[in-house]
Amino acid sequence: MKGKLKLLIFIGIIITALPLLGFPRNIKTIMLFVFGLSVIFLGLSLKKSIRILKLKLKRAETSHDSISQI
Repeated sequence: MKGKLKLLIFIGIIITALPLLGFPRNIKTIMLFVFGLSVIFLGLSLKKSIRILKLKLKRAETSHDSISQI
């Protein structure tokens, strides 16, 4: 899963950099730039959400283990 998120962020960086490489400035390149930024934001937010879910799962497992020991 980490590899897929890194790939998503990398693709977003590439898409964002394309208009900056000297392509003509028109509405398509501006939309491409905005799309690249949104892909980067999506990748980072997914990464944060997965990290939070893993922490919650770990807490639930430790609380379940302590209950089963009683």
